[in-house]
Amino acid sequence: MSKIFLSAVTFLFGLALPTAYFLTRAGETTFDGIDRSRAAADEASLAASHEATIRRLIEEGWNSGDPAKLREHYGDSVSFRSPLAGRIDSVEGVEQFASGLFRAFPDARMTVTRVIASGSDAFVHFEGSGTNTGPLPNGREATGRSISFEGLAHVVVEDGKVQQDWVYYDALGLFRQLGLAPEE
Repeated sequence: MSKIFLSAVTFLFGLALPTAYFLTRAGETTFDGIDRSRAAADEASLAASHEATIRRLIEEGWNSGDPAKLREHYGDSVSFRSPLAGRIDSVEGVEQFASGLFRAFPDARMTVTRVIASGSDAFVHFEGSGTNTGPLPNGREATGRSISFEGLAHVVVEDGKVQQDWVYYDALGLFRQLGLAPEE
């Protein structure tokens, strides 16, 4: 073979390798030795594990009415944010916040409606409800009114525990339902 032909094949082969990476079908091992379907299966398994962790946090933690149960699901230095709690950076702080909520809304329930997970991050849509029969965390007397709301949370799960739980919901809407803020 001529040197020109070998140079052309080498040049084309060099361009073809990166292209082969993108053209490999699922389930085949690529030239770099990575089975893309295995990696996708591992990602799906991790996402399912994180979703199960989040659902347990809601069912066994927040829906239990027992602040101490939250410790089983949150990391010691959890980063917790919500419109009512503000910024909390410890599981003890979350327990204290939850204790006030559980006194104010002893029948409170949350339901996870959807979880989208990728890597250690998960985005959670949830619905909640309860009746204010105890004093509110800010010291106000119980209103006796029921609330219902929905919200979103950005949750980070590492080592089987929630390390970050940033919760977003319409706090003004909750105050209006309780009769503590004027209607529009």
